[in-house]
Amino acid sequence: MGNATIGNPQFFLSKVFDQARESQVAQKYLFLNTIREIIIADSRCISEYMYDITELLIQLTSSDSPQIRTIVSEILGRLLADFPEEV
Repeated sequence: MGNATIGNPQFFLSKVFDQARESQVAQKYLFLNTIREIIIADSRCISEYMYDITELLIQLTSSDSPQIRTIVSEILGRLLADFPEEV
């Protein structure tokens, strides 16, 4: 799903963010993984969505799931490397 989102971020990113917020832990992890894949492949396509991404990640830092907290920290680290002022 990450590559599809890169192809049309205006259409897909809001849906990925919504699913990452509202889904169960296993699915949430998959949608967070999609966000991580997007950042790895082409972080420029998410520059317009930095507020939404950081808001989502901050909410998920208090997750009970260690998998969720781990991927959130990885995403934040990758964002910090590409967008230090925004993060």
